[in-house]
Amino acid sequence: MFVGITVNGIEDVASKEVKGKKVLNGRVLFKKELKNYRCLDIVYKLIYKFEFDDFEDLIKKLIKIKFKIKDSFKVECNRKGQHNFKSVDITKELNDFLIKKGYNLDYKNPKTIVYVDIVDNNCLVGYLLKYNLHKRDYRIKINNQSINACLAYALLELSDYKKTDILVDPFCKDGVICIEAALLKGKKIYGMDENKNNIRNAKINSQLAKVKIDFSNYDIEWLSTKFKKKSVKIVTNLFISIRNEQEYIRILPEFFNQVDYTLKDKIGIITTKPELIKKYVGKLKLEHERKIVIGGMIYYILILKKFK
Repeated sequence: MFVGITVNGIEDVASKEVKGKKVLNGRVLFKKELKNYRCLDIVYKLIYKFEFDDFEDLIKKLIKIKFKIKDSFKVECNRKGQHNFKSVDITKELNDFLIKKGYNLDYKNPKTIVYVDIVDNNCLVGYLLKYNLHKRDYRIKINNQSINACLAYALLELSDYKKTDILVDPFCKDGVICIEAALLKGKKIYGMDENKNNIRNAKINSQLAKVKIDFSNYDIEWLSTKFKKKSVKIVTNLFISIRNEQEYIRILPEFFNQVDYTLKDKIGIITTKPELIKKYVGKLKLEHERKIVIGGMIYYILILKKFK
């Protein structure tokens, strides 16, 4: 069995991708490895799972595990929750134990990485296979208001994006949503942004991803000019900060007027200010909403559709 770590709040999307199931917050369990993962950040082969009471109980149970280590090793620990110990305490104790068992510790180039994954009072232990998958190779130019690629993939999935759709991202920033759609074999993908630098960066990233996307330096008023009535799927990132909130207040009424004309069925939005977005949706109906937490950032996914 394998465990994949994903963003808290999109475990259902990750489970669908790997045909698995959620076992803990941000963790999905599955049987078969994939060549590529779009929604997972870390993947490890699970060898043991247990609950613990405190630090002493955790260490006691860890050293009872029969590890199968070939050549050199190191221990990594990922810890989520409130504890009276740190990740470094776990790595030190288990490193010391395995050294005493005769295994060769190598911090730089270990053949085996023992991965200790702690979520509250649950501990999953395995061998690390893949990590930092959200850092796609194509993402050289990153906008500071962009979202990570796993979240972009999840937003597309929750928006019911199909490769036959005409997809438009009117605030494309560094192009991550468009590129993830293109990697899903989408053919008709359009990224727009009124910032020329964003378009330049998005084009660079798409070239590195080896995908074809139509990026253009247009503002939202061009939506109804470029696209036919009821013809497009819209998926976008409306990152609203204190600094740019007044700008969005200015453009949101016109944006949703354009959406009302061009939208075929659904629009998927990720935002930091859902209540502000909801003030301007007009004829659209909120189909789905969820909260996403990444580090210290809180996002909201809104899926809106047209009234029949």
